[in-house]
Order: sequence, then C-alpha cells, then structure tokens
Amino acid sequence: MFKFRRLLCVVLVCALVGVAYGAATKIKSFTTYNEPDGADAMAIMNIADGQAAIIQVMVNGFSPNTTYFVFFYDCLGSEQDSGGFFTTDDHGNSTWHIDYGGAFPALNLRLYACPGSACEIRAQGVCP
Repeated sequence: MFKFRRLLCVVLVCALVGVAYGAATKIKSFTTYNEPDGADAMAIMNIADGQAAIIQVMVNGFSPNTTYFVFFYDCLGSEQDSGGFFTTDDHGNSTWHIDYGGAFPALNLRLYACPGSACEIRAQGVCP
C-alpha cells in the first residue's frame, strides 16, 4: 500500500510539473545584429489567461558590459517597452526576468543597445 501511494504521489507531481512547463512559450534562438560571432539568446514566457506571468531572457556571448533594453513587438512591427533592461557581464552573458502584469502585448522580443546617444536593435526573437 505504501509503495502505491508513493508511486501515485510521484505521478501526480510529474503531471503538475508537466502542465506548468507546457504553458510556457519559448523563443529558442534570436537573430542577432552587430553582436560577436556565436552570440545568441533565448526567452521563456509563462502565459496564463492571455497575460504573461513571468518572462525570462538569457543572453550568451553578447557584447560585454553593455546595457540592453527589452521591447515586445507584434507582427505589424508595433513595439511596446517592457520597462526592463539588463547589463551583460565581462563575457557578454546575462539573465533578465520580469513578472509582467497587465495585458500581454506580443510574444516577440527585441533587444536594443544604446551605445552613445543612438539606440540600435541588436537581437530579435520570434515566437514559433
């Protein structure tokens, strides 16, 4: 009886974890512009009821010690500032996340850097 309860608990926990991860939308790779060779990013967005609960972006091999701003954009190119930014470390790596409340504008992301006074797109990810 004890083994059956234990097995049942394990199955239920696995099922719940699967549902939680199944609700996530992933951008597995970004197109980069003016970044070092091999630079890439990925994003995970956990969406609930048409809104995003958590958005996480991970960048690898980007320009070191550079600040990036995160924007949402839709199929028509309209952008909305996420209100978030991150700075890469000495190796060009960083992780950024936000608990985003309110209406979720789009599933696509753009990363901008502002060297000097002009901002330029450095990467964009399109949701599959």
